[in-house]
Amino acid sequence: MVLGGSTNSVLHSPAIASIAKVSLTSSDIQSVSGKIPYLADLAPSGHHLIADLYGVGGIPAILREEPCSGLCVAKITGKEGKVFRGKAKVFDKEKQLNAALNAGKIHRDEHLIVIVRYEGPKDGPGMPEQLRASAAITGANLTNVALVMDGRYSAASHGFVVGHVVPEAAPGGPISQVRDGVLVTISATTNELGIDVSEE
Repeated sequence: MVLGGSTNSVLHSPAIASIAKVSLTSSDIQSVSGKIPYLADLAPSGHHLIADLYGVGGIPAILREEPCSGLCVAKITGKEGKVFRGKAKVFDKEKQLNAALNAGKIHRDEHLIVIVRYEGPKDGPGMPEQLRASAAITGANLTNVALVMDGRYSAASHGFVVGHVVPEAAPGGPISQVRDGVLVTISATTNELGIDVSEE
């Protein structure tokens, strides 16, 4: 977290904790992430390479400077802003989204939140990385489109991307109930994903 690393740590940390017989939940990870300072803006989502960090002294340099970390300024979110609101466009697999993008069915003038579901651990199978989805949206210059999925995404993803949604669609999680056209709000300020779904 301190280096702005991959969300794969959210998958690996509970697995390591399980082997060590230590309880660790996604709520624990969220709680800790709010307290850990962001000290290096590293690629693929940041501006600098790990070699740049090494060139200025690496991890030992960070550890020496850490007592002064209260003086640094952190970029919590990118240029996309802190809140994104739009209508849902739902796809039951990443390949459906890719087909829609290739067919030109998602347009730049639409303000959408694309939902890709049934890509979690139970349906993936095994929760494959969804880099194609975010790369296709970025490649099409769809800056007005956010992406929400129950699968995992690459650290190379750009834009407003929310992954690892639990409970996933497979066991009937709320993401399975979302329909095209409902309003969805993503807030990086409150760490909330709001979906206006009817209770019927």
